Amino acid sequence: MRKTRYIILFLLIFSGCSKKIEEQEAVPLVTPSISSTEGGKLTPGPTKIPDFAAASIEGEDKLQDDSFDGSAIENGLQSLSPEEEAFISVLKNETTFFDVSDNEYVFLNELLDAGDEASTFEVPHFAVIDMDEDGSTEVVLEIGFFDNIVFYEVLRYSDGQIEGYIFGHRQLYDLKSDGTFSFSGGAGYYGWARLKYTEGKYENVILGLLDNDNIESPYMIGKEQVSEKVFEEMFMEQDQKEAVVWYDFSVENFIKAF
Repeated sequence: MRKTRYIILFLLIFSGCSKKIEEQEAVPLVTPSISSTEGGKLTPGPTKIPDFAAASIEGEDKLQDDSFDGSAIENGLQSLSPEEEAFISVLKNETTFFDVSDNEYVFLNELLDAGDEASTFEVPHFAVIDMDEDGSTEVVLEIGFFDNIVFYEVLRYSDGQIEGYIFGHRQLYDLKSDGTFSFSGGAGYYGWARLKYTEGKYENVILGLLDNDNIESPYMIGKEQVSEKVFEEMFMEQDQKEAVVWYDFSVENFIKAF
């Protein structure tokens, strides 16, 4: 099923994304774009996901960091909470997580396998943030290839395991430090939102929306119709919020981020 999803994903990259953003349950959800100019996002470098399963956290492997200190990582791992240990285990490819999009348990390196060695996805950066303001931390992975972000995987700890939710780049970009983000379905449909997690799924809570197909009320803030001027003011306020911190993908940085 994953190969089918990636075939659809590649087709969508070059054909654009669907207009609406939907809640995500245990069904495939891919509407990516490889645009790297929206929202002034960090342009990812060529860094590939480290082979954590093969690397020793105490040995000579530096895992992308010239200031690598194996003892510091060991001490950090000893002080992690069960939730943090679960994230680290998944990110080191030691444990599977439940991929909600495909409704199956996978290792992270399996998620990145597009079925073609030449097009294997990369994880240049990650962020640690409470996406839905429920007090629980999510880990957001940037995933792409050829220096373009294609989609994001939002990892969440729930009932003793890690769950993964996939979002196309235009479904979730320009992530802010408060967990809000931008989305776009084209020049006439865009806005900003946050995620809400309920009963095993994420729903998009739209905070601001421009929908030119809605002739009567194209400008919305929450569920309230507003003028173009008010919408633009709120849009600028959202745009100027502090961006989330993106870290290079490494075990040491995960420990620092937590």
